[in-house]
Amino acid sequence: KKRQKMVEFTRRLVVAVLSFSRVASPLALSRRSFGAAAASSLSTLGGLLPSSMGARGAEEDERSALLAAIAAKERNDDVEGHIAKLLPLDPSKGTGATSASLDGEWRLIWSARTSKFSPLLSLPEPLRPDSTQVLRKGDRGANTLSSGVLGPATLTLSSGIEVKDRTTLEIFPPFKLDLLLRDSTFRLVDAASDAAFRQTQARTAEEQRAPRNLYAQLYLETTGKKGDLRISKVVAGDPVIVGATFIHQRL
Repeated sequence: KKRQKMVEFTRRLVVAVLSFSRVASPLALSRRSFGAAAASSLSTLGGLLPSSMGARGAEEDERSALLAAIAAKERNDDVEGHIAKLLPLDPSKGTGATSASLDGEWRLIWSARTSKFSPLLSLPEPLRPDSTQVLRKGDRGANTLSSGVLGPATLTLSSGIEVKDRTTLEIFPPFKLDLLLRDSTFRLVDAASDAAFRQTQARTAEEQRAPRNLYAQLYLETTGKKGDLRISKVVAGDPVIVGATFIHQRL
């Protein structure tokens, strides 16, 4: 089968090239007919290419546009416009929560609506700390803030992680917030329930009773290599942070 496909590909390629070469002579054709014939031949060649190549090209274009918007510090609305164009091209095809490529260490490169998620993420540079995330499905995940306004200190919030469905992760207790300062670690929060943890964040009684937080993995690059992008969003749970959106890059 592979040999037959290769033979057919070669045959069609030769036909396309020959048909173009026959009409390429300026002695034989007017400029208009030459252009039309050339376009026809190029169209034939395009039909020989796998459709996945076109999809990859579109993904690379939209990805580059998104990263450029982030680097230029464009408005959140503009960045989210680029996100909307990239999401339909999700390499994980809607399986971001179950993909083996999800596990690993990630660096936050952009976020929106996170003032209640972590006020420190809303600080301007150079006060805003660096944010990294370690994910291990079926185990625990950790978000770490360092540098910036924190100086030599590091804050790490860890919690449980479970797969809710193909796209969504469920976050569950216990929640542990640790402060690392030089060689000493101090446990600031050790909450055995969502309500107890939200109470430490001054949530209302109604907000404390809200269900567990769900994070949709909207876009996940699956090469497993440094530089992969991941886009996620809080879609349920604590009403104060629902809608928070994050773009991480693999370290």
